Amino acid sequence: MDTIELLPSLAQGDLSETSAPELVAAVFRSRASGTLWLETSQATEIRIFFRAGDMCGTAAFPGAQNLAHVLLANDWVAALDIESSREEAVKTGKRHGEVLVARKLLTRDQLRAALVAQHTTNLLTLMALTEGRYDWRGWEPPPAWAREVVIDPVGCLVDALEREQHAPRRGKMIAWLGNHPVRLSGDWADLEARITLAPTDRRATALLALPRQVPEFIRASQLEPTRAEAVLAALLLSGVAEPQPDARPAADDADLAPAPPERQKRLFAHGTPVTDALAALTNLWGNNIPTLYDPVAVAYGTGHAFCDSGMANSAVHPVSVGTNATKYFGFHVRSPQQSSARQPRWSTWNR
Repeated sequence: MDTIELLPSLAQGDLSETSAPELVAAVFRSRASGTLWLETSQATEIRIFFRAGDMCGTAAFPGAQNLAHVLLANDWVAALDIESSREEAVKTGKRHGEVLVARKLLTRDQLRAALVAQHTTNLLTLMALTEGRYDWRGWEPPPAWAREVVIDPVGCLVDALEREQHAPRRGKMIAWLGNHPVRLSGDWADLEARITLAPTDRRATALLALPRQVPEFIRASQLEPTRAEAVLAALLLSGVAEPQPDARPAADDADLAPAPPERQKRLFAHGTPVTDALAALTNLWGNNIPTLYDPVAVAYGTGHAFCDSGMANSAVHPVSVGTNATKYFGFHVRSPQQSSARQPRWSTWNR
């Protein structure tokens, strides 16, 4: 099994036979540069520009966002300043962004952020299309102005594939996998830093360091099933995950996985020092699984020390402004003598 089988041919075709996300994935996978041309009932010509597989802009099309739209939507520049700077750009032949920076209405970093937002919005709009003709034109390079900012399309693929109109295509990919486990491919090491994923999606992706079947991945990811399927489909299309027909699925790690929400509620309300500490630390770290540092914090919070401690001359990045550790643990963690309830085993949460 090869995930290349999931991708359409980069040639002329019809969106009724594939989907816009699959086309974008095919361009990304081939690291191609050129123009993806689309024709729909609403637009006779839509052009999306790519450089080395990354999207770098679009020509104007119905429903497209331009720089002015993004700036107004985010209140980054006043409407009057946007209008006057656009007039100056037309008169001087300069790019609108260049004029805004020259007038000190935007910094270079702010302009880049605005262009990333513009490209992302336009790419998601185009990946929502379900009908029309397409043609990959590798002989038509992106225009010079479309080379300023590029965006990695993988995160957008996840968002697009989660949408209801692409449910049949998503389901087809999941059905193609069958019962075969999936794991990260050799390309992940090279692409990990380049690919943009939401934090929850990235944590789910990390689960595929071991081979996992689809139901197990969905359960362990703690994502909504539709979102988990979209993450998996995007990873497969992008080539950063691949089926492992001969691999043995990872052992059931239910003891190490976070408890379901209802069980967590009962556990945190149990009233022992350990469960109180788990509740406090889960809230403190903003993570459903206590980190490797937690046993030390719990030990100090419950009046135990497993190591010597002393003052150190070091700078610590402030993670919580104004938190008083004594008051915090005094409120959340009772000493063992104050509770006669039986303490649950640590092993089910932290091994």
